[in-house]
Amino acid sequence: MKNIKVLLILLVVPTTISCDKDEVNFSNILIGEWQRDDAAEDFDYRLTFNSDFSGIKVVTEGTMETEVTSSLIQFDWSLKNKTLTIEELDAAFETTFMLNSEGQLLLPEYSNLPFNKVN
Repeated sequence: MKNIKVLLILLVVPTTISCDKDEVNFSNILIGEWQRDDAAEDFDYRLTFNSDFSGIKVVTEGTMETEVTSSLIQFDWSLKNKTLTIEELDAAFETTFMLNSEGQLLLPEYSNLPFNKVN
């Protein structure tokens, strides 16, 4: 009986220590396409985070009746704790990363508006 208690302690303690809830892999939450909340018929702003830590930013303005201007910028991203770093062109942006109660992505040092997950 004493050996069983020791065995249980040896199994439970390492499992409890290794299951730290702060070690959640937040990068899985980011992976996918996010559309900025102010998207409209004549404006669209999207960020796509890929699982290989690459991504693209696409900004489109105008309509088919007017003139459409679109830009695509590739970026690399990394996440350390809750700080997201986006490296695009020759610039690096660091921002905190969080989801609000509606599931919108907030990147306050990168954009004043939230992003909605598209897929």
